[in-house]
Amino acid sequence: MSKKKNTHSSFSTKTPKPAAGVKPKATPQPRMKSVNKYFSSRWIYGIGFILMWIFTSWTYGDVFSHIAAENYFSFERLPMDFVLRRDGGEVFWVGRFLLLGFQNQWFGGFLLALILTVAAWLSDIPFRHNLGRAGIGFLPSLTALGYMVYRGFNLYVRHEVSVFLIISVGLLLLAAAFAFLFSRLCRNRDFTIVRTFPTAAVFALCGYGALTYFALTHREDVRLTCRMQNQLDKEDWEGMIETARSAQRPTRSMAALHALGLLRSNRLLQELFEIPYDFPELDLEDIGGTNEFPLFLADCNLHAGLVNAAYRTSMENTVLIGPRVSQFKRMAVCAILNGEKKLAKRYLNLIEKMPFEQKFIEKYAPMLEDASLIEQDPTLKSIKELAPLEEKFEQNYPPPAFLGYNSRMLVGSNASLITSIATCLYSKDLDNLLSRAHELRKKTTLPHSVLQALAIAYMKNPNILEMFPEITQTMVFNELQAFMGEAVPYLEQQFGTAAEKKEESQEDMRETLKENWMGSYMYYYYCGNLSAPQHQSADHAVN
Repeated sequence: MSKKKNTHSSFSTKTPKPAAGVKPKATPQPRMKSVNKYFSSRWIYGIGFILMWIFTSWTYGDVFSHIAAENYFSFERLPMDFVLRRDGGEVFWVGRFLLLGFQNQWFGGFLLALILTVAAWLSDIPFRHNLGRAGIGFLPSLTALGYMVYRGFNLYVRHEVSVFLIISVGLLLLAAAFAFLFSRLCRNRDFTIVRTFPTAAVFALCGYGALTYFALTHREDVRLTCRMQNQLDKEDWEGMIETARSAQRPTRSMAALHALGLLRSNRLLQELFEIPYDFPELDLEDIGGTNEFPLFLADCNLHAGLVNAAYRTSMENTVLIGPRVSQFKRMAVCAILNGEKKLAKRYLNLIEKMPFEQKFIEKYAPMLEDASLIEQDPTLKSIKELAPLEEKFEQNYPPPAFLGYNSRMLVGSNASLITSIATCLYSKDLDNLLSRAHELRKKTTLPHSVLQALAIAYMKNPNILEMFPEITQTMVFNELQAFMGEAVPYLEQQFGTAAEKKEESQEDMRETLKENWMGSYMYYYYCGNLSAPQHQSADHAVN
Protein backbone atom coordinates (compact mmCIF):
# COMPACT_ATOMS: atom_id res chain seq x y z
CA MET A 1 0.00 0.00 0.00
CA SER A 2 1.63 3.29 -1.07
CA LYS A 3 1.74 6.43 1.10
CA LYS A 4 0.75 9.88 -0.19
CA LYS A 5 3.39 12.59 -0.04
CA ASN A 6 2.66 15.50 2.23
CA THR A 7 3.06 18.48 -0.08
CA HIS A 8 2.21 21.02 2.65
CA SER A 9 4.88 20.16 5.16
CA SER A 10 5.60 23.03 7.53
CA PHE A 11 9.28 22.09 7.37
CA SER A 12 9.62 22.72 3.65
CA THR A 13 12.38 25.24 2.72
CA LYS A 14 11.60 25.44 -0.98
CA THR A 15 10.37 28.68 -2.41
CA PRO A 16 7.30 28.21 -4.52
CA LYS A 17 7.76 29.05 -8.16
CA PRO A 18 5.70 31.90 -9.53
CA ALA A 19 2.93 31.09 -11.88
CA ALA A 20 3.62 31.33 -15.59
CA GLY A 21 3.39 34.90 -16.90
CA VAL A 22 3.52 36.49 -13.44
CA LYS A 23 6.46 38.84 -12.81
CA PRO A 24 8.20 38.14 -9.51
CA LYS A 25 8.19 40.92 -6.91
CA ALA A 26 11.49 42.71 -6.40
CA THR A 27 13.08 42.42 -3.02
CA PRO A 28 12.44 45.82 -1.34
CA GLN A 29 15.58 47.97 -0.90
CA PRO A 30 15.90 49.75 2.45
CA ARG A 31 15.12 53.41 2.20
CA MET A 32 17.13 55.91 4.18
CA LYS A 33 14.10 56.78 6.26
CA SER A 34 13.39 53.14 7.09
CA VAL A 35 16.78 52.41 8.68
CA ASN A 36 18.93 54.06 11.33
CA LYS A 37 20.60 56.49 8.96
CA TYR A 38 22.90 57.87 11.68
CA PHE A 39 24.38 54.50 12.52
CA SER A 40 27.62 55.04 10.61
CA SER A 41 27.96 58.84 10.49
CA ARG A 42 26.63 60.12 13.81
CA TRP A 43 30.10 60.29 15.32
CA ILE A 44 31.28 62.57 12.50
CA TYR A 45 28.86 65.33 13.49
CA GLY A 46 29.47 64.83 17.21
CA ILE A 47 33.23 65.17 16.87
CA GLY A 48 32.75 67.98 14.35
CA PHE A 49 30.63 69.94 16.82
CA ILE A 50 33.20 69.50 19.60
CA LEU A 51 36.02 70.70 17.34
CA MET A 52 33.92 73.65 16.19
CA TRP A 53 33.20 74.54 19.81
CA ILE A 54 36.90 74.41 20.68
CA PHE A 55 37.68 76.77 17.81
CA THR A 56 34.88 79.27 18.46
CA SER A 57 35.41 79.34 22.24
CA TRP A 58 39.12 78.79 22.79
CA THR A 59 41.14 79.18 19.58
CA TYR A 60 39.34 82.30 18.33
CA GLY A 61 36.93 82.90 21.20
CA ASP A 62 38.80 85.97 22.46
CA VAL A 63 38.06 87.71 19.17
CA PHE A 64 34.36 86.87 19.15
CA SER A 65 33.90 87.83 22.80
CA HIS A 66 35.69 91.15 22.28
CA ILE A 67 33.42 91.91 19.33
CA ALA A 68 30.50 91.25 21.68
CA ALA A 69 32.03 93.73 24.14
CA GLU A 70 31.95 96.33 21.34
CA ASN A 71 28.33 95.55 20.47
CA TYR A 72 25.44 97.81 21.47
CA PHE A 73 21.91 96.38 21.51
CA SER A 74 18.57 97.45 22.92
CA PHE A 75 15.02 96.14 22.56
CA GLU A 76 13.84 99.75 22.24
CA ARG A 77 13.69 101.15 18.74
CA LEU A 78 14.95 104.68 19.41
CA PRO A 79 18.42 103.73 20.74
CA MET A 80 18.77 101.27 17.84
CA ASP A 81 17.72 103.73 15.15
CA PHE A 82 21.32 103.99 13.93
CA VAL A 83 21.02 100.31 12.93
CA LEU A 84 17.38 100.02 11.89
CA ARG A 85 17.47 102.95 9.48
CA ARG A 86 20.15 101.25 7.37
CA ASP A 87 19.36 98.93 4.47
CA GLY A 88 18.77 95.52 6.01
CA GLY A 89 18.74 97.07 9.45
CA GLU A 90 16.43 94.39 10.86
CA VAL A 91 19.00 91.74 9.90
CA PHE A 92 21.76 93.61 11.75
CA TRP A 93 19.41 94.03 14.72
CA VAL A 94 18.91 90.26 14.90
CA GLY A 95 22.65 89.70 14.51
CA ARG A 96 23.38 92.07 17.40
CA PHE A 97 20.79 90.28 19.51
CA LEU A 98 22.49 86.93 18.89
CA LEU A 99 25.82 88.56 19.68
CA LEU A 100 24.64 88.97 23.27
CA GLY A 101 25.35 85.25 23.67
CA PHE A 102 29.06 86.01 23.54
CA GLN A 103 28.83 87.90 26.83
CA ASN A 104 29.95 84.46 28.01
CA GLN A 105 32.78 83.26 25.78
CA TRP A 106 31.98 79.54 26.12
CA PHE A 107 28.24 79.94 25.65
CA GLY A 108 28.76 82.16 22.62
CA GLY A 109 31.19 79.64 21.17
CA PHE A 110 28.63 76.89 21.81
CA LEU A 111 25.95 78.88 19.98
CA LEU A 112 28.16 79.58 16.95
CA ALA A 113 29.45 75.99 16.82
CA LEU A 114 25.88 74.68 16.98
CA ILE A 115 24.78 76.91 14.09
CA LEU A 116 27.71 75.82 11.92
CA THR A 117 27.35 72.13 12.81
CA VAL A 118 23.61 72.05 12.07
CA ALA A 119 24.37 73.79 8.77
CA ALA A 120 26.90 71.05 8.01
CA TRP A 121 24.40 68.32 8.99
CA LEU A 122 21.73 69.77 6.69
CA SER A 123 24.18 70.20 3.82
CA ASP A 124 25.16 66.55 4.19
CA ILE A 125 21.69 65.09 3.47
CA PRO A 126 22.64 63.74 0.00
CA PHE A 127 25.81 62.12 1.37
CA ARG A 128 25.04 60.77 4.85
CA HIS A 129 24.14 57.29 3.55
CA ASN A 130 27.73 56.95 2.28
CA LEU A 131 30.29 57.12 5.09
CA GLY A 132 32.98 57.99 2.57
CA ARG A 133 31.15 61.22 1.73
CA ALA A 134 29.60 62.03 5.10
CA GLY A 135 31.10 65.17 6.64
CA ILE A 136 31.55 67.03 3.38
CA GLY A 137 28.92 69.47 4.65
CA PHE A 138 31.50 70.83 7.11
CA LEU A 139 33.43 72.41 4.24
CA PRO A 140 31.00 75.36 3.82
CA SER A 141 31.08 75.92 7.60
CA LEU A 142 34.88 75.83 7.64
CA THR A 143 34.90 78.23 4.69
CA ALA A 144 32.74 80.65 6.67
CA LEU A 145 35.07 80.42 9.67
CA GLY A 146 38.05 80.81 7.36
CA TYR A 147 36.59 84.04 5.99
CA MET A 148 36.12 85.38 9.52
CA VAL A 149 39.72 84.60 10.42
CA TYR A 150 41.04 85.90 7.10
CA ARG A 151 39.36 89.26 7.69
CA GLY A 152 41.44 89.79 10.82
CA PHE A 153 40.79 93.16 12.44
CA ASN A 154 38.59 94.10 9.47
CA LEU A 155 35.95 91.73 10.84
CA TYR A 156 34.91 94.41 13.34
CA VAL A 157 37.18 97.48 13.32
CA ARG A 158 35.22 100.24 11.58
CA HIS A 159 32.71 97.58 10.41
CA GLU A 160 29.36 96.21 11.58
CA VAL A 161 30.07 93.99 14.58
CA SER A 162 27.39 91.37 13.89
CA VAL A 163 28.67 90.36 10.43
CA PHE A 164 30.21 87.05 11.50
CA LEU A 165 26.95 85.88 13.09
CA ILE A 166 24.90 87.02 10.10
CA ILE A 167 27.17 84.97 7.84
CA SER A 168 26.71 81.93 10.08
CA VAL A 169 22.93 82.22 10.28
CA GLY A 170 22.76 82.89 6.52
CA LEU A 171 24.71 79.69 5.91
CA LEU A 172 22.30 77.79 8.16
CA LEU A 173 19.27 79.11 6.25
CA LEU A 174 20.84 78.19 2.89
CA ALA A 175 21.60 74.70 4.17
CA ALA A 176 18.02 74.33 5.41
CA ALA A 177 16.65 75.42 2.04
CA PHE A 178 18.97 72.99 0.27
CA ALA A 179 17.89 70.14 2.57
CA PHE A 180 14.22 70.91 1.98
CA LEU A 181 14.58 70.97 -1.80
CA PHE A 182 16.58 67.75 -1.81
CA SER A 183 14.01 66.00 0.37
CA ARG A 184 11.21 67.09 -1.93
CA LEU A 185 12.97 66.11 -5.14
CA CYS A 186 14.28 62.78 -3.87
CA ARG A 187 11.51 61.68 -1.54
CA ASN A 188 10.80 58.52 -3.59
CA ARG A 189 14.41 57.60 -4.11
CA ASP A 190 15.84 54.52 -2.43
CA PHE A 191 19.22 54.65 -0.67
CA THR A 192 21.58 51.91 0.34
CA ILE A 193 23.82 52.43 3.33
CA VAL A 194 27.47 52.34 2.24
CA ARG A 195 30.10 51.94 4.93
CA THR A 196 33.48 52.92 3.50
CA PHE A 197 36.52 54.84 4.72
CA PRO A 198 35.35 58.37 5.79
CA THR A 199 37.38 60.23 3.17
CA ALA A 200 35.33 63.44 3.25
CA ALA A 201 35.45 63.61 7.05
CA VAL A 202 39.22 63.25 7.03
CA PHE A 203 39.47 65.94 4.36
CA ALA A 204 37.30 68.25 6.51
CA LEU A 205 39.50 67.46 9.52
CA CYS A 206 42.59 68.51 7.53
CA GLY A 207 40.81 71.75 6.64
CA TYR A 208 40.05 72.32 10.30
CA GLY A 209 43.71 71.76 11.18
CA ALA A 210 44.84 74.23 8.52
CA LEU A 211 42.34 76.82 9.77
CA THR A 212 43.49 76.38 13.37
CA TYR A 213 47.14 76.74 12.34
CA PHE A 214 46.38 79.91 10.41
CA ALA A 215 44.44 81.39 13.33
CA LEU A 216 47.17 80.57 15.87
CA THR A 217 50.04 81.88 13.74
CA HIS A 218 49.04 84.40 11.08
CA ARG A 219 46.26 85.87 13.21
CA GLU A 220 48.14 85.87 16.49
CA ASP A 221 48.05 89.67 16.53
CA VAL A 222 44.25 89.72 16.31
CA ARG A 223 43.73 87.02 18.94
CA LEU A 224 46.15 88.44 21.48
CA THR A 225 45.06 92.06 21.01
CA CYS A 226 41.44 91.08 21.60
CA ARG A 227 42.47 88.99 24.61
CA MET A 228 44.32 91.94 26.11
CA GLN A 229 41.32 94.21 25.56
CA ASN A 230 39.11 91.64 27.29
CA GLN A 231 41.60 91.53 30.16
CA LEU A 232 41.58 95.34 30.28
CA ASP A 233 37.80 95.29 30.76
CA LYS A 234 38.34 92.97 33.74
CA GLU A 235 41.31 95.04 34.99
CA ASP A 236 43.47 91.93 34.78
CA TRP A 237 46.79 93.76 34.63
CA GLU A 238 48.97 90.68 35.14
CA GLY A 239 47.09 88.86 32.40
CA MET A 240 47.71 91.74 29.99
CA ILE A 241 51.42 91.66 30.69
CA GLU A 242 51.67 87.88 30.24
CA THR A 243 49.66 87.97 27.01
CA ALA A 244 51.86 90.66 25.45
CA ARG A 245 55.01 88.74 26.33
CA SER A 246 53.64 85.55 24.78
CA ALA A 247 53.46 87.21 21.35
CA GLN A 248 56.11 86.43 18.77
CA ARG A 249 55.90 89.93 17.35
CA PRO A 250 53.77 92.36 19.40
CA THR A 251 51.87 95.07 17.54
CA ARG A 252 51.62 98.71 18.57
CA SER A 253 48.31 97.90 20.22
CA MET A 254 49.84 95.12 22.30
CA ALA A 255 52.80 97.31 23.24
CA ALA A 256 50.49 100.11 24.36
CA LEU A 257 48.28 97.77 26.42
CA HIS A 258 51.39 96.08 27.84
CA ALA A 259 52.61 99.47 29.06
CA LEU A 260 49.18 100.18 30.52
CA GLY A 261 49.27 96.91 32.46
CA LEU A 262 52.76 97.74 33.76
CA LEU A 263 51.60 101.21 34.79
CA ARG A 264 48.74 99.79 36.84
CA SER A 265 51.13 97.21 38.35
CA ASN A 266 53.71 99.90 39.29
CA ARG A 267 56.37 98.26 37.09
CA LEU A 268 56.43 100.63 34.14
CA LEU A 269 60.05 101.79 34.24
CA GLN A 270 61.39 98.43 35.38
CA GLU A 271 59.86 96.20 32.67
CA LEU A 272 58.74 98.40 29.78
CA PHE A 273 61.27 96.94 27.36
CA GLU A 274 60.72 93.26 28.09
CA ILE A 275 58.93 92.84 24.74
CA PRO A 276 60.34 93.37 21.22
CA TYR A 277 59.41 96.65 19.53
CA ASP A 278 59.48 95.58 15.91
CA PHE A 279 55.95 96.52 14.95
CA PRO A 280 54.24 94.81 12.00
CA GLU A 281 51.94 96.92 9.86
CA LEU A 282 48.34 95.74 10.07
CA ASP A 283 46.25 95.26 6.94
CA LEU A 284 43.38 97.59 7.85
CA GLU A 285 40.85 98.81 5.33
CA ASP A 286 40.80 102.56 4.79
CA ILE A 287 37.59 103.67 6.50
CA GLY A 288 38.40 106.92 8.22
CA GLY A 289 42.08 105.94 8.31
CA THR A 290 44.26 102.83 8.17
CA ASN A 291 46.30 103.08 11.39
CA GLU A 292 45.54 100.96 14.44
CA PHE A 293 45.31 103.78 16.99
CA PRO A 294 41.51 103.37 17.38
CA LEU A 295 42.27 99.99 18.97
CA PHE A 296 43.96 101.53 22.01
CA LEU A 297 44.17 105.33 21.84
CA ALA A 298 41.07 106.14 23.91
CA ASP A 299 42.01 103.66 26.65
CA CYS A 300 45.59 104.90 26.81
CA ASN A 301 44.44 108.51 26.98
CA LEU A 302 42.10 107.67 29.85
CA HIS A 303 44.65 105.70 31.88
CA ALA A 304 47.24 108.43 31.29
CA GLY A 305 44.93 110.82 33.13
CA LEU A 306 43.86 112.68 29.97
CA VAL A 307 40.13 112.38 30.63
CA ASN A 308 39.00 115.01 28.13
CA ALA A 309 41.19 113.57 25.39
CA ALA A 310 39.77 110.11 26.11
CA TYR A 311 36.22 111.46 25.89
CA ARG A 312 36.93 113.23 22.60
CA THR A 313 38.53 110.14 21.08
CA SER A 314 35.56 107.99 22.15
CA MET A 315 33.14 110.50 20.66
CA GLU A 316 35.08 110.53 17.38
CA ASN A 317 34.96 106.74 17.24
CA THR A 318 31.22 106.81 17.90
CA VAL A 319 30.63 109.24 15.05
CA LEU A 320 32.91 107.31 12.69
CA ILE A 321 31.73 103.73 13.28
CA GLY A 322 28.47 104.14 15.17
CA PRO A 323 27.50 103.66 18.83
CA ARG A 324 29.23 100.86 20.71
CA VAL A 325 28.79 100.01 24.36
CA SER A 326 32.56 100.14 24.98
CA GLN A 327 32.57 103.78 23.88
CA PHE A 328 29.51 104.56 26.03
CA LYS A 329 31.19 103.03 29.07
CA ARG A 330 34.37 105.01 28.58
CA MET A 331 32.47 108.27 28.09
CA ALA A 332 30.40 107.55 31.21
CA VAL A 333 33.59 107.06 33.24
CA CYS A 334 35.05 110.27 31.81
CA ALA A 335 31.92 112.20 32.79
CA ILE A 336 32.02 110.74 36.30
CA LEU A 337 35.68 111.71 36.73
CA ASN A 338 34.88 115.24 35.53
CA GLY A 339 31.91 115.52 37.88
CA GLU A 340 29.44 115.95 35.00
CA LYS A 341 26.45 114.17 36.53
CA LYS A 342 23.87 114.88 33.82
CA LEU A 343 26.20 113.74 31.05
CA ALA A 344 27.13 110.62 33.01
CA LYS A 345 23.44 109.77 33.59
CA ARG A 346 22.81 110.04 29.88
CA TYR A 347 25.37 107.38 29.07
CA LEU A 348 24.41 105.20 32.02
CA ASN A 349 20.80 105.25 30.78
CA LEU A 350 21.93 104.08 27.34
CA ILE A 351 24.04 101.32 28.87
CA GLU A 352 21.18 100.26 31.15
CA LYS A 353 18.98 99.60 28.11
CA MET A 354 21.39 96.88 27.01
CA PRO A 355 20.93 93.40 28.56
CA PHE A 356 23.58 91.99 30.92
CA GLU A 357 25.13 95.36 31.79
CA GLN A 358 23.63 95.73 35.26
CA LYS A 359 26.99 95.05 36.91
CA PHE A 360 28.51 98.15 35.28
CA ILE A 361 25.55 100.27 36.37
CA GLU A 362 25.76 99.01 39.94
CA LYS A 363 29.44 99.90 40.11
CA TYR A 364 29.42 103.40 38.63
CA ALA A 365 25.94 104.86 39.21
CA PRO A 366 26.48 105.35 42.99
CA MET A 367 29.55 107.48 42.22
CA LEU A 368 27.24 110.19 40.87
CA GLU A 369 25.84 110.74 44.33
CA ASP A 370 28.91 109.90 46.39
CA ALA A 371 32.16 111.18 44.86
CA SER A 372 34.18 109.54 47.65
CA LEU A 373 33.53 106.21 45.96
CA ILE A 374 35.84 107.34 43.17
CA GLU A 375 38.73 107.51 45.61
CA GLN A 376 37.92 104.00 46.81
CA ASP A 377 38.32 102.57 43.29
CA PRO A 378 42.07 101.93 42.70
CA THR A 379 41.89 102.43 38.93
CA LEU A 380 39.88 105.66 39.00
CA LYS A 381 42.02 106.98 41.84
CA SER A 382 45.23 106.41 39.88
CA ILE A 383 43.70 108.08 36.81
CA LYS A 384 42.92 111.18 38.88
CA GLU A 385 46.48 111.23 40.24
CA LEU A 386 47.74 111.50 36.65
CA ALA A 387 45.45 114.41 35.76
CA PRO A 388 47.32 117.30 34.01
CA LEU A 389 48.41 120.25 36.12
CA GLU A 390 49.11 122.43 33.09
CA GLU A 391 46.17 124.40 31.72
CA LYS A 392 46.78 123.93 28.03
CA PHE A 393 44.79 122.71 25.06
CA GLU A 394 45.37 119.21 23.75
CA GLN A 395 46.62 120.75 20.48
CA ASN A 396 49.62 122.14 22.36
CA TYR A 397 51.07 118.64 22.47
CA PRO A 398 52.06 116.38 19.56
CA PRO A 399 49.78 113.41 18.85
CA PRO A 400 48.98 110.85 20.08
CA ALA A 401 47.86 112.69 23.19
CA PHE A 402 49.04 110.27 25.87
CA LEU A 403 52.57 110.26 24.40
CA GLY A 404 52.77 113.88 23.30
CA TYR A 405 51.56 115.22 26.63
CA ASN A 406 53.98 113.14 28.70
CA SER A 407 56.95 114.04 26.51
CA ARG A 408 56.29 117.82 26.53
CA MET A 409 54.71 118.66 29.89
CA LEU A 410 56.68 120.99 32.14
CA VAL A 411 54.63 120.66 35.33
CA GLY A 412 53.22 117.40 36.64
CA SER A 413 52.48 115.27 39.67
CA ASN A 414 54.69 112.61 41.22
CA ALA A 415 52.67 109.96 39.41
CA SER A 416 53.03 111.68 36.04
CA LEU A 417 56.81 111.90 36.52
CA ILE A 418 56.95 108.12 36.01
CA THR A 419 54.84 108.19 32.85
CA SER A 420 56.80 111.16 31.52
CA ILE A 421 60.13 109.37 31.97
CA ALA A 422 58.72 106.24 30.36
CA THR A 423 57.57 108.30 27.38
CA CYS A 424 61.01 109.89 26.99
CA LEU A 425 62.57 106.44 27.04
CA TYR A 426 60.09 105.10 24.51
CA SER A 427 60.51 108.05 22.13
CA LYS A 428 64.32 107.94 22.62
CA ASP A 429 64.20 111.56 23.76
CA LEU A 430 67.31 111.58 25.95
CA ASP A 431 67.49 115.37 26.13
CA ASN A 432 64.17 115.70 27.97
CA LEU A 433 64.98 112.59 30.01
CA LEU A 434 67.83 114.32 31.88
CA SER A 435 65.76 116.82 33.85
CA ARG A 436 63.08 114.23 34.64
CA ALA A 437 65.63 111.66 35.79
CA HIS A 438 67.21 114.31 38.01
CA GLU A 439 63.83 114.90 39.69
CA LEU A 440 63.17 111.19 40.10
CA ARG A 441 66.55 110.62 41.73
CA LYS A 442 65.53 113.04 44.50
CA LYS A 443 62.68 110.67 45.39
CA THR A 444 64.06 107.17 44.75
CA THR A 445 66.88 105.14 43.23
CA LEU A 446 66.92 105.35 39.45
CA PRO A 447 65.68 102.18 37.71
CA HIS A 448 68.14 100.18 35.65
CA SER A 449 66.53 101.15 32.33
CA VAL A 450 66.96 104.85 33.16
CA LEU A 451 70.61 104.35 34.07
CA GLN A 452 71.19 102.53 30.78
CA ALA A 453 69.59 105.43 28.89
CA LEU A 454 71.78 107.91 30.78
CA ALA A 455 74.85 105.85 29.86
CA ILE A 456 73.93 106.17 26.18
CA ALA A 457 73.45 109.92 26.67
CA TYR A 458 76.89 110.06 28.33
CA MET A 459 78.48 108.61 25.17
CA LYS A 460 77.10 111.58 23.25
CA ASN A 461 77.63 114.20 25.96
CA PRO A 462 80.26 113.36 28.66
CA ASN A 463 79.30 116.50 30.60
CA ILE A 464 76.22 114.80 32.06
CA LEU A 465 78.57 112.77 34.27
CA GLU A 466 78.62 115.74 36.66
CA MET A 467 74.85 115.39 37.12
CA PHE A 468 74.80 111.58 37.17
CA PRO A 469 78.13 110.25 38.49
CA GLU A 470 76.58 106.83 39.16
CA ILE A 471 76.75 106.10 35.43
CA THR A 472 80.39 105.03 35.71
CA GLN A 473 80.10 103.80 39.30
CA THR A 474 77.74 100.94 38.48
CA MET A 475 77.76 97.94 36.15
CA VAL A 476 75.66 99.87 33.64
CA PHE A 477 78.59 101.37 31.77
CA ASN A 478 80.27 97.97 31.49
CA GLU A 479 77.03 96.56 30.07
CA LEU A 480 76.91 99.35 27.51
CA GLN A 481 80.50 98.70 26.44
CA ALA A 482 79.78 94.98 26.04
CA PHE A 483 76.67 95.71 24.02
CA MET A 484 78.43 98.19 21.75
CA GLY A 485 81.17 95.66 21.14
CA GLU A 486 78.56 93.44 19.47
CA ALA A 487 76.54 96.22 17.86
CA VAL A 488 79.25 98.44 16.33
CA PRO A 489 79.94 96.22 13.28
CA TYR A 490 76.27 96.45 12.33
CA LEU A 491 76.04 100.18 13.05
CA GLU A 492 79.11 100.84 10.87
CA GLN A 493 77.56 98.74 8.11
CA GLN A 494 74.35 100.79 8.25
CA PHE A 495 76.12 104.15 8.03
CA GLY A 496 75.77 105.68 4.57
CA THR A 497 74.18 102.59 2.98
CA ALA A 498 71.05 102.39 0.85
CA ALA A 499 67.72 102.13 2.64
CA GLU A 500 67.11 98.53 1.62
CA LYS A 501 70.51 97.29 2.76
CA LYS A 502 70.20 99.35 5.93
CA GLU A 503 66.94 97.60 6.80
CA GLU A 504 68.56 94.21 6.18
CA SER A 505 71.44 95.11 8.49
CA GLN A 506 69.03 96.35 11.17
CA GLU A 507 67.11 93.07 10.97
CA ASP A 508 70.33 91.05 11.25
CA MET A 509 71.44 93.12 14.26
CA ARG A 510 68.03 92.75 15.90
CA GLU A 511 68.02 88.98 15.57
CA THR A 512 71.68 88.48 16.51
CA LEU A 513 71.58 90.60 19.68
CA LYS A 514 68.12 89.55 20.79
CA GLU A 515 69.14 86.50 22.80
CA ASN A 516 71.68 88.31 25.01
CA TRP A 517 70.28 91.83 25.18
CA MET A 518 66.51 91.63 24.84
CA GLY A 519 64.98 93.57 27.77
CA SER A 520 67.78 96.11 28.06
CA TYR A 521 67.33 99.72 27.04
CA MET A 522 70.41 99.54 24.84
CA TYR A 523 68.77 96.85 22.73
CA TYR A 524 65.60 98.92 22.42
CA TYR A 525 67.47 102.13 21.60
CA TYR A 526 69.54 100.63 18.78
CA CYS A 527 67.34 97.74 17.60
CA GLY A 528 63.74 98.51 18.51
CA ASN A 529 61.06 100.78 17.07
CA LEU A 530 62.99 101.61 13.90
CA SER A 531 60.08 101.62 11.45
CA ALA A 532 58.49 104.78 10.10
CA PRO A 533 56.26 106.46 12.72
CA GLN A 534 52.51 106.76 12.28
CA HIS A 535 52.53 110.10 14.11
CA GLN A 536 55.43 112.51 13.98
CA SER A 537 56.18 115.76 15.78
CA ALA A 538 58.59 118.46 14.78
CA ASP A 539 61.43 117.21 16.97
CA HIS A 540 60.85 113.57 17.77
CA ALA A 541 59.13 110.77 15.89
CA VAL A 542 56.63 108.77 17.89
CA ASN A 543 55.89 105.34 16.49
